[in-house]
Formats: sequence, C-alpha cells, structure tokens
Amino acid sequence: MAVAFLLVAALFKYTHDLRRQTVAATLAQQEAEQVSAFLLDAFSLARPERARGRDITAVELLERGAARLDSLEDQPRLRANLMLTIGQAQRQLGLYEQARPLLENALELIRAEHGSSSLAVASPLDQLAGLEHEVGDFERAADLSREALGIRRRHLRADHPHIATSLNNLAVTERARGDEVAAEKLLVEALELHRSQEPLDGSAVAGCLMNLGDLYRVQNRLGQASEVLHEAIELYRTKLGDDHPELATGYNNLAAVRLAQGRLGEAEELYGRALDELEKILPENHPRLGAALNNLAEVERRRGRFFVAEELYGRALAIQARAFGESHPEWAAISANLAGSLLARGELAEARERYDQALEIQRQAFGEDGIDIASTLHRLADLEVEAGNDGAGEALYGRALGLLEEVQAPNPGRIGIAVDLAELLIRGQRLDEAEMLLESAERDLDASGLEAEPEEPRRSVWIQRARVLLARGRLAQARGGSAEELWRRALELLPPDAEDLSDRHYRAVALLLLDRREQAMASVEELRASGWRSRELDALLAASAPGLDPRPRRRSAALMVQGRRFEITSSPSSMP
Repeated sequence: MAVAFLLVAALFKYTHDLRRQTVAATLAQQEAEQVSAFLLDAFSLARPERARGRDITAVELLERGAARLDSLEDQPRLRANLMLTIGQAQRQLGLYEQARPLLENALELIRAEHGSSSLAVASPLDQLAGLEHEVGDFERAADLSREALGIRRRHLRADHPHIATSLNNLAVTERARGDEVAAEKLLVEALELHRSQEPLDGSAVAGCLMNLGDLYRVQNRLGQASEVLHEAIELYRTKLGDDHPELATGYNNLAAVRLAQGRLGEAEELYGRALDELEKILPENHPRLGAALNNLAEVERRRGRFFVAEELYGRALAIQARAFGESHPEWAAISANLAGSLLARGELAEARERYDQALEIQRQAFGEDGIDIASTLHRLADLEVEAGNDGAGEALYGRALGLLEEVQAPNPGRIGIAVDLAELLIRGQRLDEAEMLLESAERDLDASGLEAEPEEPRRSVWIQRARVLLARGRLAQARGGSAEELWRRALELLPPDAEDLSDRHYRAVALLLLDRREQAMASVEELRASGWRSRELDALLAASAPGLDPRPRRRSAALMVQGRRFEITSSPSSMP
C-alpha cells in the first residue's frame, strides 16, 4: 500500500497546488472539484464491493486513471496536468512505456495552449527528459533538458532555483553522454545557485551534492567524493529524517566510493542499508531494487565469492528483464557484470556469450562510437587475452581506447586499457608502442591530481600506479635492463591485507616477478580456492615452480550476506 500512496499523494498534490495558484478562485474551485471527482472514480476500483477481497495494486489504479483521461477531452489544461501527474507516477514505478505517451501528449497540449517558448513548458520537458535518461536515450534527454534550461533562463531571474534544477538535470545527462567536464561545470554552477537561496533548501543542495560526489567518484577523486557525499547525507537526514528514501541514494553512492577504495566491508554495509530502504517503499520488481542487488553483487564478486555474486546478479537481471526487457542497456550492464564473474573463474564460453550480447545491446542504444561500450570492449578484450587470442584482444583494446580518447577529464578506464594493451605489446616485443601507452597512462594519472587527495585511502590510485610500475618493469626487462626496483616500488603500493581479490592478484604477480614465491603463496592459495583463473598467474607459477597445478579448487560453503543465506555448492547451471 506504500506504493499506492505514491499515486494518491501525487494526485492530491495537484488539487492542493490548484488552490494555491493565483488564478481566479472560482476556476480553482471548479478544477479542484473536477480532480476530486476524477480521483473518486479512478479509485472506485478499490472499493470493497468491487475489489471483492482482492488487493488492488497501484499499477491497476494508474491504468484506470489513464483510461479515464479521455473523459476530459474538452478540458485540455486539466487533462494535461493529470497526464503529467499519472505519467510521473508511472515513471517512478518503472512503467516507462506507459508513462512516455502520457508525458509526450501532456507536453504537446501545454505547447498548444501556452506556446513552445512558454515557461509552462519547462516542467513537462524536464519530466520527459528524466524518463528518456532512465531508459538510456541520453541524446534526446540532453536535448529536452537544454530546451528546458533555455526557457527558464529567458523567463526567470538569473539566480532562480528552477534554473539550478535545470542545470543539475542537464549535468546528469552530460555525464551519461561522457562529457564529464561539462557535467562538473554545470553541477558547480547549480550548487552555487542552490546555496545562494534564502532560506536554504537543504534537499536541493543535497541532491546536487549527490550528483557531484558521484561524478568525483568516477573521476577517481575519491576523497572529494566521500566528503561531498557525507555532506549530502547529513543534509538529507536533517531535512527529511533517518528513514527517508532519498537516503538510499546517498548510501548507495557512498558505498560505490568505498568499493573503489577497496573497503568492501563498509561498501557491503552501505549497499545493504540502501537495499533495505528501497525494499520498504518499492514494489518487488522495481528496477531500483535490481540496481541495488547488482551493486551488492559487485562487492561479492570483488571478494571472490563468485557464486554468491552470480546469484545476486541473476536476481537483478530477472527484475530488470521484467521492468525493461532483455534488450535494455541497464539489463546489458548487469549481464556484463555477471560475465566478469564468469571470466574470473574461467568460464570463458558463457562469459563471451554474455559480453557479446551486452555489446550488441549497447551498440543499438549508444551507437558504434558511444563511450558506454568502451568498458564492455575492454572486458571482452581481457577475455580474449585470457583465452590466448592476443590478436583479437589487441584489436578490442585499441577500439576501447579509441572511444575514450576524446574524454577530456582523466579517465580511470582509459588508464586501465592503456596498461593492459601495453602489457600485451610487450609480450609481442613491440616495445616502443608499449612505452607510448604507459606514458599516456602516467600523464592521465599525473593530470588528475589524485596524489593530492585527502587522507582517505586511495586504493584505486595505488593500484593504477602499481600496474604501470609492473608493466614498466617488464618493459625494462624486455630491453635487457633491470626491473627489480620498479617491481619493488609496485609491491609497496599493493597492501597485503587488501579485501579485493584483484588487489591480491596484483600483489601475487609482483611477488612472483620478484622471485618471492613463498610470500606469494598465501595470496595464490586464496585466489585458487575462490576459483580465480588467470593466464598470467598460471605462467608465473609454472615458471617459479614447475609442476605446480594452477587449476583452482572448488569448495562448498554457506554464506550470509546482509542477513541473506546463500548455499554455495556448485556453479549455477543457468542464469536469467
């Protein structure tokens, strides 16, 4: 019934707003009465004599309300506003295909009544832009958001909070399109406008901070991200209380920072809190729950608890399939994450199938040149290299790197791809090309200013620096020089107590390169026990101790994740 309340609150808000508008009192009263009659008719389905003991869902009430809109054909203003209200409620429930025609029709009705450049058009433009962003059409979302911003700049004073709202909306879409520089500029301007308001709207400031903090995270500015997100969470808590759903977004974004810092226990706790908050207010098949399960799965994958991760990914995929279908970029992204778990434990055929499928969906959504496909190309290249197909891997790394060349801000993904491709070229004795790639990775690291981050752990920076040093050592060795000092410096950046299994993998590689096999074996045994497979590690193990079996041992276990028990005995036979 919490979800049904969403519709009730949204529709009655319109009635309340009508009474506050500076239109003639008689017109307001008439429209308020019409809305009340409309609501009573729409909700008549829930009356006991009609429900006959059956629980009536919010979805059914929305469908009935939408079907009744034709009765308002001769009242376009009232009809448009109710379309917006019902469409927005459907969007919040993840019913995007039902919401789109309502929002589009409402926009056209408002354009027809007020004119295309009227201020009244800005809000429906924003609502439709939000829907297009959520379904992955970032170009259309950006166009709609720019139109809304332009209208508001023409009609409102320069420091009006609605301009800040438009700046924030456009920033989110610009980030999704890959223009992080433009996104940051827009968010900073929006934040300054929100902070200048008297009285201060804490929720508006918090929402802007939330987006800025998450942008800092993807730029590897993790200390700044953590600071900004903490401020946002405290503002939400002060304004809205401890149990408000907006806090779920805060917990989720801060968890993503902790994940990037390698603090997996803290990330799991925060993701779990976000999931708990969302489960209180959303229907069981809402896509935000799917996203939350995916996030929790990422923690388990990085811990090396691959079967737990794959079960969580499977649940997330089932939810997203019901919400979006299996051809949506959100479904594809989670499927690619599942492929990463399969790849890590050597299930290359199934992983390749999932990567290929995800890549095709993303190409359809974002185009051949969309930067959103770079990550999938990168991981598919990793798979080809792991399978021994170095030529195919090189081509995919090159394609992924090319897509990120125009990204102006220092990009962690570009750094990782450059290092992976450099290591491949070193094996092929193409040493000058490899050196150029490592120099570009170092320039990205230096330009980001990450070394000046606050005291927060900089796990992602350390790992990237360590990986460049490991590759530099191999390059020096291939040229007949000494690699030991470079590898030793890399080892110093790789913490021995890392929670993330990939960090332990790099540490084991560094120790084996330094011929410290005995020290390496603790990490090696953990990797093998989890099921982790690595062509690189196998080769180093074989070189350091011929006859050592590099194949992982399977184990059974019962694991608890956020109060949920997982019986892990074998690989899942099939996934959604």
